[in-house]
Amino acid sequence: MGSAGGEGSKRRYIYKSTAMKKYGLTRAQIEEAIRLGLITDYKYVQNPHSSSAPPALLIGEEELAAKLEEIKKLPRYTEAERARRRLYRARKKQLDEEVAFLCPICNWKIEPLRDSLTRKAFMRGDVTAEEAKIVAVVTHFRHAHTSYDRVRSDARKLARYLKPEEGERMVQALERYLRLKRRSSQRAREEREYLLEEFRWLKAKALEKAKREFTEIAIMRAKEAGLLPPDMTYERYAEIAEKVLEREDY
Repeated sequence: MGSAGGEGSKRRYIYKSTAMKKYGLTRAQIEEAIRLGLITDYKYVQNPHSSSAPPALLIGEEELAAKLEEIKKLPRYTEAERARRRLYRARKKQLDEEVAFLCPICNWKIEPLRDSLTRKAFMRGDVTAEEAKIVAVVTHFRHAHTSYDRVRSDARKLARYLKPEEGERMVQALERYLRLKRRSSQRAREEREYLLEEFRWLKAKALEKAKREFTEIAIMRAKEAGLLPPDMTYERYAEIAEKVLEREDY
């Protein structure tokens, strides 16, 4: 490991992430260059973003620039990274060919959104292509071809999924909360916190019931469109969706 003492204290050091961006290097190339002794002027310091994170690597920029061409000749990825990239490309191809579908109502090709949990679960290998497609179809139909989104964004419509007294409490909590937003007193802030907690609890309870109802409608309509097996049930769908939910909610 390079020393920071003497003249080293006057040298310019840059973080590994900065070196990667500035000089077009990869993590594997930098780490291999250190292992081979091409980079000798480096040091580890406390991570600037989190004291509990692993130490950050600082690299002497003068030496890095001088040996840049040699470092760039090193493999850009480790064998494990290359294997992951090959797997990613294979799954991306499968996503395009086996998970994506043409919605006959929209006449659009639909696939799980880039940041959707269904897509992440498929790319991780948590669900099969068939299972990912089922979740993608039902999710699309629930949001695009039922009233689910309109209902969940309207407190009064959502209140119908609760007992009458609970539904009224939920609406009143929201209305009272909105009125109190104009007040800045401590008492008003405390009441707002209580009302918001009450509203969120009741809304979650109502959403659970609404989501099931509209999911069942979505399954029925998707089967009519020929995009789901005729024997698909809500229970079977829920089992598949649970695999997506094992790591995070959707």
